Amino acid sequence: MTQTLGTSPGLRKYPEHTIELQPHSGGLTVHLNDTLLAASSGAIAVDETGYERVFYFPPSDVNTNLLIESDSNTRCPFKGEASYLAAEMPAGLVDIAWYYPTTFDEVSDIAGYIAFYRNQVSILEQQC
Repeated sequence: MTQTLGTSPGLRKYPEHTIELQPHSGGLTVHLNDTLLAASSGAIAVDETGYERVFYFPPSDVNTNLLIESDSNTRCPFKGEASYLAAEMPAGLVDIAWYYPTTFDEVSDIAGYIAFYRNQVSILEQQC
């Protein structure tokens, strides 16, 4: 599904920017070292201009009791305000995931879904 112009200030200003959301066709697992953080066959793949593909996981498929709400937040002009989740690492708490509690209309399918930083965790794909 490709977005249409709606409530996103980013897409209003940069209509050539694209964000495509589609159900991922296989299973995915996310590990932090040897710890399983997520396993899902219901993730959404997001392809956005200028970024590597990102997988957003349904919160019910994420072991959120292993994550800690972070004080970090950012604002994306195309998706909305992001909140972050951290994990205990040798250097202390490190943000390893983010989610948009609410989103702009164009990407409402990922509202509440959780994405992980690929440089902090291992994401493995299983194709169906």
